Amino acid sequence: MTDEAATPLLQAREVSVRFGGVNALAGVTVAVDAGEVVGLIGPNGAGKTTLVNVLSGFQRPTSGSVRFDGRDVTRWAGHQRARAGLVRTFQAVRLFPAMTVTENLQAAGIAGGRPVAAAEAHARELVRSFGLSAYSDAPAAGLPHGVERRVGILRVLATRPRVILLDEPAAGLNERESDMLGQSLHDIRAEYGVGICVIEHDMRLIMSRCDRVHVLASGSTLAAGTPQEIRAHEAVIDAYLGAG
Repeated sequence: MTDEAATPLLQAREVSVRFGGVNALAGVTVAVDAGEVVGLIGPNGAGKTTLVNVLSGFQRPTSGSVRFDGRDVTRWAGHQRARAGLVRTFQAVRLFPAMTVTENLQAAGIAGGRPVAAAEAHARELVRSFGLSAYSDAPAAGLPHGVERRVGILRVLATRPRVILLDEPAAGLNERESDMLGQSLHDIRAEYGVGICVIEHDMRLIMSRCDRVHVLASGSTLAAGTPQEIRAHEAVIDAYLGAG
């Protein structure tokens, strides 16, 4: 965030989630502002997906609150937050397989409230801007895995979001595909000014593309800071990154 005194666009405050006697999250505070990329990392079972579920309205916290664009949205359902501009992806992309790439993006634009013609025009603009023109009229069912992942992110972008929550977008990608995905994240932030929060185990992607990194361990915040600070943080090295 450029102004520390300003209220961030999206913020979870002291969020806790309990499932029976298990604390999935314990007093976590995290923020994402417009035009910044925040990485959310940690070991498996750290609470990352639970936190994104809370932010996106798919899990109600046991305590704490979520604020978006100055409003308390803690009790808003996922579709209400999406209409307000807070959207997410899931680990499974699930494009419409019989529809083309452009048609998939157009459908997302229509769902986001654009007229049909405007949604199609925006879809074609996204395909062109992000270097996917060769796949514009290709059925989604036959896309390479890396392209499918990028189209899944563009489908969210077609809804005109203000903050995007990405759940492991680089899963299954090779280094070249991951680098192309990272470039897409950079371009999305630069061209559209959206805030991005990304859960990821790909540390090359996280360390090269994030402005800030938030580390969870056992449902609590272990550390938060710039990629350089996180890379040198002894507790994070011991718990997650390792000596290498």
